[in-house]
Amino acid sequence: MGGPTGVSAGVIAVLQLATTVTQYLKDIKRGSADRIRLRDELRSTVCLVEMLQDRLEDSEAILDDSSTLKPQSIDSLSVSNGPLQLFQQVLEEIVAELAPQDNLRRLAQPFTWPFDQKKVAELLACLERLKSHFNLVLQNNIAYMAHTHCIVD
Repeated sequence: MGGPTGVSAGVIAVLQLATTVTQYLKDIKRGSADRIRLRDELRSTVCLVEMLQDRLEDSEAILDDSSTLKPQSIDSLSVSNGPLQLFQQVLEEIVAELAPQDNLRRLAQPFTWPFDQKKVAELLACLERLKSHFNLVLQNNIAYMAHTHCIVD
């Protein structure tokens, strides 16, 4: 994933996966407080990623000139083991545990919450770190755009 278009494609893919995870978490009827905390943390992370996607779309529209420098923090999102890839891995891990099983197996064994408190704490801490990173990228982009507009104006 290179450049803003590649980052944007990565963001869209992660947001689609996050929608699936959120739905799985909502579908668990007798969820514990851990389920609610995980869902809320996921949603707040998704909100930052959606804001980032909006910024990417805005900057692609405004700065259509490929010679215009863009903040390196945007490109850092899509590097190997970067924030987008880590977010995707967290989401895939949750999906692997929560994805509906085939009906026969589901009838034989009722669904139970698959995460213990330690695992939930790890997932929450990871999501919090990702939120911090996404927030820093957004702030860097805002500062960059403000600086660019000051120079142009």
